[in-house]
Amino acid sequence: MKLYLVRHGQSAGNAKGIHQHASVGLSELGVNQSTVLAKRFLTIPVDVIIASPFERARQTAEIITNAINKPIKMDDLLTEIKRPSVIEGRRLDEPEVVKIKADIAANAHDPNWRHSDEETFFDIRARALAFLKHLDSMADEHVLVVTHGHFIKAIVGVMMYGEELTPAQNQAFMNTFAMSNTSVTACAKEPGAHWRVLQWNDDAHLGELA
Repeated sequence: MKLYLVRHGQSAGNAKGIHQHASVGLSELGVNQSTVLAKRFLTIPVDVIIASPFERARQTAEIITNAINKPIKMDDLLTEIKRPSVIEGRRLDEPEVVKIKADIAANAHDPNWRHSDEETFFDIRARALAFLKHLDSMADEHVLVVTHGHFIKAIVGVMMYGEELTPAQNQAFMNTFAMSNTSVTACAKEPGAHWRVLQWNDDAHLGELA
């Protein structure tokens, strides 16, 4: 299988630097990013598109499918990592928001600790593993996935370590590997083999918007 992991286009929340609700859609720039991204897939084989149902990912997937005429399947496994509701709609750099996220990171090793209603590291790892298991059950050879930056990193993390992925490894991955809106991360897997990452965060198409 050839797998293309695509982060959605810039959203209105990305542009404002806030934690987002599921209903936040693309900004004008995000629409343009998604449009130029879609052109790339005119010459890349795609059998099916699987997308997060969050508005910004759904819009990105629809722009692509309008260009390449491939079906979209929505999958709740692909939603963005759930943060505490108390920080949704608030700026990333607010002191209280920063403290809440620091407390979550400091306790990520404890499966019984939660700040409130967020997903834990263990929830996220299980969801990423479930999605990879779902991919293994598919007969499609070329799959395009439109999802969210943090969850793409979780997917690749479990490609590398599986159930052995630790909170520390996950946090290091999240902190170190950058991801642009509409970037493409290409992966491949032969039957019975391990996943391989062929390209990371390829956003060359965005040069059209410069």
